[in-house]
Amino acid sequence: MSETQKLDAIPDVVIDEETFKYVLIKAESLSGVGKIVVRGSAEAEYHADVYEHFSPGIEALGFDTRPLGGGRIAHNSKEKTLKVYGYSVAYGRADHSITETILRSKYPDYQIVTSNEGY
Repeated sequence: MSETQKLDAIPDVVIDEETFKYVLIKAESLSGVGKIVVRGSAEAEYHADVYEHFSPGIEALGFDTRPLGGGRIAHNSKEKTLKVYGYSVAYGRADHSITETILRSKYPDYQIVTSNEGY
């Protein structure tokens, strides 16, 4: 499997319902092939828990990972809304505009709002 095929096998977005912590993760090969993905989990107590849960699966495909920041996402599938806000104490504030762009690719019919307010 080529690097590009492996990269395509990594979903751009894996998130839960409700409100939860999320992390932007950069996946990159030694040759510089890479992408940024959104990962979030309602089970995670800390942003590091999100990163530590999802990074091994990406790394198993041969990519290095690093967190680019975090925040929170409020996901309501019934109302088709996503609110991206806040920051991570451990990783700093994610660039919510990048998160919004990635989320729009998976949820094109959702209303997506971003804010730097809140924790």
